[in-house]
Amino acid sequence: MVQVRMIGAVMKLRYGDYSFNFTISGKIMKRKRLAVGIILLFLGISILPMVGSVQIEKEHLSMTMGRSGSIEISGQMGENGWYISCVTIILNFKSWPDGVNHSYYKVDDGNWCEYIVPVCVCDDGHHTVWAYYIDRWGNPSPIYNVSFKIDMTPPIITLTKENTGIFQVKFMANISDVMSGVWRVDFYLDDELQFIDYDFPFEWTWIGNGNHTLDAIGFDVAGNSEESSMSTSYGLIAFYLSMTVQSILSWKRSRVIAQEPFNIPEIS
Repeated sequence: MVQVRMIGAVMKLRYGDYSFNFTISGKIMKRKRLAVGIILLFLGISILPMVGSVQIEKEHLSMTMGRSGSIEISGQMGENGWYISCVTIILNFKSWPDGVNHSYYKVDDGNWCEYIVPVCVCDDGHHTVWAYYIDRWGNPSPIYNVSFKIDMTPPIITLTKENTGIFQVKFMANISDVMSGVWRVDFYLDDELQFIDYDFPFEWTWIGNGNHTLDAIGFDVAGNSEESSMSTSYGLIAFYLSMTVQSILSWKRSRVIAQEPFNIPEIS
């Protein structure tokens, strides 16, 4: 339906979703009726025969105008760009003037699914989400995508120690992580930070006496952590016993060497 409205010297014409403005001035203004008749005649000749193609024109507009879209992701961000929780995916698509009819998505190499509610991805690893929508005229949008990475699994760490001298103990952290990789190990003595080691082998040497608690906290690149603890006490009795046994074995070896016959070669 064509609607025509005169406001001063401006004629406003509306046809469906489209509007046109015509400015009338001079002597034509004095003959509005004639002007309106001429314009309506023009419309009848030029526009009305195109009624059958209006849908095609609207399809073209929908394909070329006002398209926007995004894939929104949210979750608990850890370190170095890694998420350490499930990631929620929300499709935010807009299409003017016709709107979005259906939206579709897929995760990595999975199948395309229609988007109804926000989607959660909880598997460790690198992921890519693909999505697109179809407007009410059946036109597909471009395919949007976003990538992210998840690591919710803490590293595995075990702590061992080795006596390296009187009142001196070396603590060694054996740590591994299969997803984001090992980042660092923090060594605490009685809850006080003593040393941060970023390089393999992850170890720290303590010099002192008494029974204390040594904690080693290992971190992966994503920021997940795991802890291992042990006592600093090596045991003085065990230490002296070990030193005594080593001394006895060393003495016996020297005695065996001393008792071996020494043959002086003959000089001819």
